Amino acid sequence: MSIVWHIVGKDLRRFSPVIALAVGIHLFGYCLALSNLDANRSIAGLSKVFQMAPMAGWVATFLLSAWVILEDRGVGDRVAWLTRPILAREILAAKCIFLIVAVALPAGGVSTGVAFWLKAPLGTALSAGTSATLVALFGAAI
Repeated sequence: MSIVWHIVGKDLRRFSPVIALAVGIHLFGYCLALSNLDANRSIAGLSKVFQMAPMAGWVATFLLSAWVILEDRGVGDRVAWLTRPILAREILAAKCIFLIVAVALPAGGVSTGVAFWLKAPLGTALSAGTSATLVALFGAAI
């Protein structure tokens, strides 16, 4: 099981800037969606941008998930693990753990933080974070 955690750590180190960018995109999407609630927008031409802002979080989730999964191939003639054989199930377990830790939990954390910032009760904030975590995990699994 230590090789699984080694792969997770390697992926976390390698993709930490991309993870930070994805968290920023999620936060930016929430900020744009909340600013759309204001009836007195001075720039009416950006309404489509405000409506498409939550889609940026989905795009970031998909790109990060695909990039991480395709980084270490389990089979093939040019895999990096030929000198140190690793079972495909260990790579799969490591990638699933990475998707939970680096994709789903930050999305849920951002959603919970925004709910607390809007002064939502604890139960509401936790349910918003849980639903955002599950939606991001579902999006990463697709």
